[in-house]
Amino acid sequence: MSKVIIATLITLLLMTGCAAPTQAQRDQNAFIARGKKGVADSNECMVRINSSVAGWVVLNEVLFVDDASKNKFELMTAKNKLNPAQAQALKEYISAAVECRAVRLQALSGSPLYGALSQYFDTLDSIYLQLLQGEMTIGEANIAKDKALKKTRISLQNAGSEMKKAVDSQSQQELEQRQQSAQRLMNYLQSHRTVNTNCTAIGNSIDCVSR
Repeated sequence: MSKVIIATLITLLLMTGCAAPTQAQRDQNAFIARGKKGVADSNECMVRINSSVAGWVVLNEVLFVDDASKNKFELMTAKNKLNPAQAQALKEYISAAVECRAVRLQALSGSPLYGALSQYFDTLDSIYLQLLQGEMTIGEANIAKDKALKKTRISLQNAGSEMKKAVDSQSQQELEQRQQSAQRLMNYLQSHRTVNTNCTAIGNSIDCVSR
């Protein structure tokens, strides 16, 4: 999920034009920097949790991390429900991960990305609860997580497109306002320009030229 968020942020950054940035583009660049730092901090937080005893149990016996997880297929086909040790590990894992989740959500607050990620976490919480209550097997939980991940990837990409359209619209309005202000200034200068008149005597007549 982190890779998808970072990719979306980088795409937004690359879409910013090379001309003098508008305020909307500056705001977007500031958000991108904040978002990338938040994801990095959240990842560091999760590394610590994943390295714990509870993290080891959860990631090896309960839920896969991402598509690159070697045990993904094995966990998606598991028929057993949580045993007491796995349930305890999952509870500890969930409690510790709350801090990491908050860091990531805070970094993306105020953007469509926040909504997409928040919905994913809500779905994940529902999966956790059903696992702990014995309403899901480990395989069913991992299948549900896989579906949630795929849906969230699409939601994040759509959110990124939505953000780009909003920034483009705001930037276009600002550029038009800049052009209008520049034209008003030019009109003012033209109407208030200093006129210099030079006159030259030619025989009995005078020839004058104004510039």
